[in-house]
Amino acid sequence: MSGRGHRAVPAPAGHRSAPTLGGDGLTVTVVNIEGHPKEFDFRALALPEAMARSLARAFAAQSRGWTGHSSAQAYWGHLTLFAQFLNGLDQVPDDLDGLTAATLKRWRARHGGRGPNPDRGTRAAAA
Repeated sequence: MSGRGHRAVPAPAGHRSAPTLGGDGLTVTVVNIEGHPKEFDFRALALPEAMARSLARAFAAQSRGWTGHSSAQAYWGHLTLFAQFLNGLDQVPDDLDGLTAATLKRWRARHGGRGPNPDRGTRAAAA
């Protein structure tokens, strides 16, 4: 609802606001189908700046098809987990082109090629 109990005027059919890569290349704003923005700051990943910029560009490009913040939040969770993995390495690559096949194999072995699954721990504990 918008002001005094009136429904907000929806965007025209087919309207999509493109996600915005911030001027610094380190923030991405995802606008959901209702027009509400949500910002993701890639500095929070504590990765080298070039790596953070590359991930931000990929995130912005991927998010063009998302209609809700839940999709963005799920992908952000995957990126956060990946950043934690990278930050645990002896030497963090400066950018994506510095990732080796061995590093990516370690990631896949540790995470089964998937991102975080909140049910994993619960299922293991219940077994």
